Amino acid sequence: MNRRITTLCVAALFCGLVPLMADDDEGKGGGIKTFTAQLLRIAELNVPAGNPAGQQLGPLFGPNGADPLKDGSVVVRNDGRVEILLRGAQPNQTYSAFFCRFAFGPAGCVAIGAAGAVPTDSAGNARVNLDFPQPPSSNNAWAGVFILTRASANQFVSGFLVRAAGNTEQTDLEITGAITSLNTGASSFRVGTLGQDIFTDGATEFQGQVKKFLDLTIGMMVEVEAHTLPDGRLMAREVTTKGPEGDPPRRRGHKD
Repeated sequence: MNRRITTLCVAALFCGLVPLMADDDEGKGGGIKTFTAQLLRIAELNVPAGNPAGQQLGPLFGPNGADPLKDGSVVVRNDGRVEILLRGAQPNQTYSAFFCRFAFGPAGCVAIGAAGAVPTDSAGNARVNLDFPQPPSSNNAWAGVFILTRASANQFVSGFLVRAAGNTEQTDLEITGAITSLNTGASSFRVGTLGQDIFTDGATEFQGQVKKFLDLTIGMMVEVEAHTLPDGRLMAREVTTKGPEGDPPRRRGHKD
């Protein structure tokens, strides 16, 4: 990784709260979520007016790569565990994770886990749990952004998307966890700590133990492939129950 890291756009990227996944392990020894953010391709970030092209993170933060990314997220829990999820990144490669503290520049960046601690499979997917480095003092409060690097280039950064008014572009989401509520009148349900209904319609596919919406029950573990609607609602494209041992179900491809 090129450790020339700037702070010019850290404030704009700090603390993006776009939930890509929800789970129900809080209170079960998994730690409470203290930070949740979407991972974005640095190559797609907007550049502030008057700045040269290719400096999405500022003149000191480079070089930037162009790896693909379908979606990704980073979740930090109060027990020091950092979960990193990638989907559709560069296949069969290894990424390194860093946390860069706000307003400290290159000196404020610390490695999360070992180099290459985030390996992707043949589909470019990865899901790892790493330990956040503890400071030498008792002060354990942090502010900043997460960076994933590969091939000596900065590839992904924690941030958020702002949708322009009238923009009807869909965003694909993967949501995993236990069903916490059902609304039969609206054919919708909620999963884990995600405070938003997930709607179903005649085009929603049900896999695993369920064949239709009415087969869903509270407490059932599901994996949901969803997308956003123009009005901000989440529509389920596919709902799959997890196996009896809690293992993730076999994944199916996305439909565009």
